[in-house]
Amino acid sequence: MLSQTDRAYEVIKARIVSLNLSPGDVLKETDLMEELGLGRTPIREALQRLARDDLVVIQPRRGMYVSEIGITDLKHIFEARIPLEMWAARFAAERISNEKLNEMEQIIGRIEQYEGADYAGQLMESDRQVHEIITKSTGNKFIIDGVRWLYDLTARIWRLEPDPLAGADAMLLHYRDLLGALRKRDPDLAEAVMKHHVMDFWSQVRSQVRVAHCPSGSVRHRPVQHEFHHLHAGDVCAGSGSVFGFKAYRKRQGIDINKV
Repeated sequence: MLSQTDRAYEVIKARIVSLNLSPGDVLKETDLMEELGLGRTPIREALQRLARDDLVVIQPRRGMYVSEIGITDLKHIFEARIPLEMWAARFAAERISNEKLNEMEQIIGRIEQYEGADYAGQLMESDRQVHEIITKSTGNKFIIDGVRWLYDLTARIWRLEPDPLAGADAMLLHYRDLLGALRKRDPDLAEAVMKHHVMDFWSQVRSQVRVAHCPSGSVRHRPVQHEFHHLHAGDVCAGSGSVFGFKAYRKRQGIDINKV
């Protein structure tokens, strides 16, 4: 059972990662106490933990706010995340259970068949679950905690992208390749696929944060700052159309789903 501090930490972190609390938003202890029904001590301790995670900034005598996202920070985050996830995949290939392999296959199958309106959100959640299965299968606390921390820091940028589904097709193929490598118990292949998967995501992030205009017919909430030096929830395009599921996305991209 979660302690009150752990509960506050998980709830506030989820709001930050999902952008319900946007970069730069001011955090007030009294407001969080009322919203979560918790006392000042667990809220304060949770915020201090989030500050150590680089998701919250605490300025003495000035208050607290959700940390912003800098392109330089992202570069450094991926420099750390890529090798750590590669090690995780290697160890998982040697240690993952058949039960977890089957769970991973079910997650991949669900997102491939998903046809709901919130496809982007479902894909993000599936991605988190896949990475969590792999890292937890290492049995290494330091890898598990390290990947979780770095993953949370990069999850926000995914939600800020003008088109969060731009790499959906490749991502789902990566999942299948990862699953195949893990089932073969092939550490070298699992490591190589994971490296490609995370580096591809990093490449996608870099290309999207340099977008200087929105798709035709869409509306930007406010001007995009040069190179997205600091990214904000408002620096995104709206009204650019919806994608309803993996099959619809592939169809829109001109991909024959019967050949993949």
